[in-house]
Amino acid sequence: MRVGLRRGTVVEELPVQLERGRGRTRVAKEALDLGCSLFAGEAEGRIDRVLQDAAADRLQPIYNYMDDLPTLENAPTPYLPPETVGRVINHHASFDAGRGCPFQCSFCTIINVQGRKSRRRSPDDVEQLIKRHWAHAVRHFFITDDNFARNKDWEPIFDRIIKIREIDGINVHLIIQVDTMCHKTANFIEKAKRAGVTRVFIGLENINPTNLLGAKKRQNKITEYRRMLLAWKNVGIVTYAG
Repeated sequence: MRVGLRRGTVVEELPVQLERGRGRTRVAKEALDLGCSLFAGEAEGRIDRVLQDAAADRLQPIYNYMDDLPTLENAPTPYLPPETVGRVINHHASFDAGRGCPFQCSFCTIINVQGRKSRRRSPDDVEQLIKRHWAHAVRHFFITDDNFARNKDWEPIFDRIIKIREIDGINVHLIIQVDTMCHKTANFIEKAKRAGVTRVFIGLENINPTNLLGAKKRQNKITEYRRMLLAWKNVGIVTYAG
């Protein structure tokens, strides 16, 4: 959760970087000059303080939690009621199995807000979340991890989903986001298929190696693109890319 507050009024979210080596961005400075209060980082366990300060008319200019990211183990799991899911295309619910990405892509908001440290929900949390939705006839999920392949618990999470699909008969279908190198991770694509993944989103970004280097997208190797796309195709999972 990312929050931007103007004193006394909620305003649209501002993507900011604060105190992280490059100083405050121009947008953040302009917002502060307007009297906005900025929240940087993730709000779990912290938003109560902001709301209390707002209610008492003592909002601080900056709430910076960029170096104090919350854990996700045993955190409340996201839940969308059926009437909300029914308004989403193809009736997809969504959840974050983890946060953080180890890469350094220059344009990515994930590492700027959620950092590079892998934090993740437990397989128990994921199972509970899926079964709660299943009880209300929700069958499709979008796992919003910007890069599920770099979630350190991707395999036990997949194993748990495979179990509830193959043993418990809970036949869910998933969309995930991954990087261009995950086909080299042993068993990743095979277990994605068994876990019910039907579509993957992949950030190809460019086919010019110089441009990729300039964007700090060093993990993308255009010589691997065809092999990677065929690996997904061979198990019947649809790929789409940015």
